[in-house]
Amino acid sequence: MLLDLHYLLIKIKWFRVMKKFYFALIILTSLLFTSFLSFFQDDTNETIIDSIINQVEENIKKRELSIAQNLIDNLEIDSDIKVDDELKIGFWQAKIYIENGQDEKALNKLLEGFTLLQNNQNSKFYFKYSQELGRIFGRVKNYSNSFKYFNLALENALERKDSLAISEANFNLGSAYQMKNQLDSAGIYYKRVIEEYPKLTKNKNVLATTYSNAIGLAVVKNDFELAEEYGKKSFEIRNEEKDTLKMAGLLTNLGGISMYNNDLDKSNEYSYRALELLKNRNDIKSRDIKAITLDNISQVFYLKEDYQQAYDLLFESATISNKIITDNLHSKVTEIEAKYNVAKESELTKIEENKRQRVEFLLYISGIGLITLLGFLWFKNRDDKFKRLNLKLAHNQEKIEAERKLEKIQNDTQIKILNATLDAKESERKYIAEILHDSVSTLLSSANMHLYALKSEIEGDKFDEINKTENIISEAADKIRNLSHKLISSVLLKFGLTAAVEDLCDKYSTSQLKFESTSKNLKRYSQNFEIKTHNIIEELVNNILKHSNATKASIDMEEVGENLQIRISDNGKGFIKEDIIKKDGLGLNQIDARIKVMNGVFKIDSIKDEGTLIYISIPFI
Repeated sequence: MLLDLHYLLIKIKWFRVMKKFYFALIILTSLLFTSFLSFFQDDTNETIIDSIINQVEENIKKRELSIAQNLIDNLEIDSDIKVDDELKIGFWQAKIYIENGQDEKALNKLLEGFTLLQNNQNSKFYFKYSQELGRIFGRVKNYSNSFKYFNLALENALERKDSLAISEANFNLGSAYQMKNQLDSAGIYYKRVIEEYPKLTKNKNVLATTYSNAIGLAVVKNDFELAEEYGKKSFEIRNEEKDTLKMAGLLTNLGGISMYNNDLDKSNEYSYRALELLKNRNDIKSRDIKAITLDNISQVFYLKEDYQQAYDLLFESATISNKIITDNLHSKVTEIEAKYNVAKESELTKIEENKRQRVEFLLYISGIGLITLLGFLWFKNRDDKFKRLNLKLAHNQEKIEAERKLEKIQNDTQIKILNATLDAKESERKYIAEILHDSVSTLLSSANMHLYALKSEIEGDKFDEINKTENIISEAADKIRNLSHKLISSVLLKFGLTAAVEDLCDKYSTSQLKFESTSKNLKRYSQNFEIKTHNIIEELVNNILKHSNATKASIDMEEVGENLQIRISDNGKGFIKEDIIKKDGLGLNQIDARIKVMNGVFKIDSIKDEGTLIYISIPFI
């Protein structure tokens, strides 16, 4: 009995120990399971984000930007998201903005992410953000900031000892210096890429592009042998990547280099290889390269004195170029129409939203008025007169506001109509000038060249007839060239605003009126900006010729900060601005409207019988 009791006590004690052990085991298992679940969940979240980001990257490569944006928008981001994931998402959102041409939004997103990276400058994202910031600033010609961020990217790549990133950073610095026309500095960075590019990597796109850019540097130095060597090396890499379009472009460049080096047979060999690569492609870029290649071959046959073949190839090149211009114009018209429809729909939506808000506001006010009326009815007799007075004042104020809004709408509408008219006029003049210069002039030149080739085979009266025909074609070409120049100045397109204004002064100066021009710190600007600015100056010069009775006039241009400042003065009879606008103000209104749309400033200071000073300041960025 004692033995059984002792055994029972031992069993109870063992049971208690085992109970504690199992309880501890359950707690430990629970903790381990919770930790595992937490780790697995974090890992799953990272895997999901990485998977979506990979899809976004693929969609961007395929130019499926709306799909990429939807993927980004539908990402469920927790408040405790990791910084790396936030940077990753922010970077690819910026890439979508860049591909959509929304550089300003991309810049804000990248600067926001770059702020987060200040405490983690060894991160690979520091390199990515720096590179994209440098490229955006480079596109707007803000080279100081461009070099700043590219150098930060290079420092990051060197710190991480990432040889591919180092090469990419050196390439971007070289490209920036080349864009700034500092070719020696560009050559130094390109040389670093070529000498230090990692041998084991399969990604040689940066190296191929470096060789392509270096071709231009070699050609500027007349080192055609080195230019050809760079072209061949770039072609080898593009051939490995099976990039047909870039291969064709390189072959066309090599053909041009050989032609300049007077190796005509080799030039045609490269050109025909390029055409062979492009024979089954019909996209705009391929057709553009094909037109350039045919033009190169035409020049080779011309140099070989095979004028018939030269003419046929030149005609084919001009036909392709003309078709590209027509397709681009149609594409732009379609794009403008689509944007107009979107804007119109957006405007209607805003109008409906405003109506809804006004109804809600009126209901809200009515409710408050009713409560006030019921709550303070005993004030009615005493305050009735005061309320009527307030109502009248409010009505008058609304009337004044409505009149102001109507006046503003009328002014804005007038400005929009004026600018739409001017834009259409400029677009039409540019299109006609391009057709005359690129197609008609080319065809006349080709016809003249054809007649010249026939002269050696014809004698007698027919020879004189050919001479007469040549003279007629030359006269027609001169008239077309003059007409093209009147539509859009060829000096402006080729040499820029400074040369065009000097040409304008020289053309309009007479023995009675002398035009002079000066320029300071001017460079080449966008073609659209230069055309609009030149048209404004030309219109003001015409006003001086027609109305001023001046003997001297000057046009002074200076780049100050991010603005082009223009001062046009004459010593003529002057005028009273208000009187001129009332009498015949359409010209000045057009100029004023154009400058307002360009976010510029337009001022006229004129004194009767003492002359006129016109001041214009237009931002070129």
